Amino acid sequence: MTELGLVPPSDLDAEGAVLSAILLSPEALDRVESILKPEHFYADCNRLIFSAARSLAAQGRPCDMPMVVGFLRDANALQRAGGSPYMAELMGQPSVVRLEETARRIVDKWRLRSLIRQCDEIRAEAYGGVGLVQEFVQDAEARVYSVAQDAERSETLHRANDVMRQCFTETAEARKAGKPTGLSTGFLSLDRRIGGLKPGRVYVGAGRPGMGKTSFLTHVAKSVALSTAPARGVFLASVEMPAKQIGDRLIAQESGLDTRFIENGVLNPNQWRQYTDAVNVIGKWPLLIEEQGGLAIPRLRSSLRRAARTLERDHGTKLGMVGVDYLQLMTDDGGGKFSNENDRITKISSGLLAIAKEFNVPVVLLSQLNRECEKRQDKRPQMSDLRGSGSIEQDAHTVILFFRGDVYREPRDRDRTAEFIVAKCRGGQVGTTKVGYLDHCTKFIDEPDDDPADEYARAAAELGEQFDEQMDAQHWTEN
Repeated sequence: MTELGLVPPSDLDAEGAVLSAILLSPEALDRVESILKPEHFYADCNRLIFSAARSLAAQGRPCDMPMVVGFLRDANALQRAGGSPYMAELMGQPSVVRLEETARRIVDKWRLRSLIRQCDEIRAEAYGGVGLVQEFVQDAEARVYSVAQDAERSETLHRANDVMRQCFTETAEARKAGKPTGLSTGFLSLDRRIGGLKPGRVYVGAGRPGMGKTSFLTHVAKSVALSTAPARGVFLASVEMPAKQIGDRLIAQESGLDTRFIENGVLNPNQWRQYTDAVNVIGKWPLLIEEQGGLAIPRLRSSLRRAARTLERDHGTKLGMVGVDYLQLMTDDGGGKFSNENDRITKISSGLLAIAKEFNVPVVLLSQLNRECEKRQDKRPQMSDLRGSGSIEQDAHTVILFFRGDVYREPRDRDRTAEFIVAKCRGGQVGTTKVGYLDHCTKFIDEPDDDPADEYARAAAELGEQFDEQMDAQHWTEN
């Protein structure tokens, strides 16, 4: 009973049905062991019986009723588990058809009990001294969210047949569409090279100051925010620039107006119409901007939880992409001491990879490069120029280095071209993709070049109408 006199949520019938199946069939435990833990059971006796069955299975021994009874008796726990009469009662339970679904119902009841317990603890702590209120609120939010997250964790063990089904589906969709299945970056040649943006991965965009890192991020953010089937929301964490400055860049890119004119309000009537049109268009995007200097991983995680709720409420969309500008300005969570900068960056980098997997979204992470590239004759960056830690290179699925040769020339010699140097891409193609760059509005222009990545486009075009979905389906047989 709770302090309000209420019985905590539980389903004793479901608990009994699952235990009965385990005692009767050696395969039942294998089917539910990845779902259930002993603490998920409400009744102490059921918790003891399930623990005994798991212990026997771990030893390679049968977990039928005689073995479980003997195990509990040897541990002097048989009476606490209900004794032989209760075990016999379990054996008389009707068989359960949907065993995994019944096990998940037990977990759902446990989650409700956990939520009640967390809220009771938070309430009790709030009446006492909590120190910094903001930290207490963030901690409380994290504790409640951890309960919600438990049900969203996917299975870690996958059958080969299930993996092949997923592989086939994604490849068939890409073949039919003639383009990668990941979210588009807004640059077709780059998409063909890296396969688009896919959830659970970190994409690093790195460059020296003035190379267009933030411009790249806002371009990608626009592409994802305008994606359809389904629509996707975007979260940008700006550690360097104020939100207003990010907004000015978005307006300049959308309208084509000079950023200096926008910031200073030097706009003629025609330009003002362009400006207001861009403002109205961008204002409808499912885009959220977090302006936070010294952003730490715990704060980012908390902000993302709020962002996901806001996007769902205001736009009816799910979070589709996270952008961070930029890595080296982030801070650790304040709880660790690091002997050098590399250790600090390593912790932050691994935290961002964990966020990509936890929220099942691509994280586009901007990073600075050190000055080594400027000592080279051609000034082109290399992956070894990543500033701070080799862990950035390790954690990233893809590393894109930005290079604009005109930055090192006199203004009159500028040729308005830029290079996206894909230095690393798991499952993709490293190499250079050329794009245009409009300096006055800080905007990259997608200009697909005739590079090896375009072989993808030519091959897809040749397929054309030859793609027959029904014919392909015949090649897939589910076991």
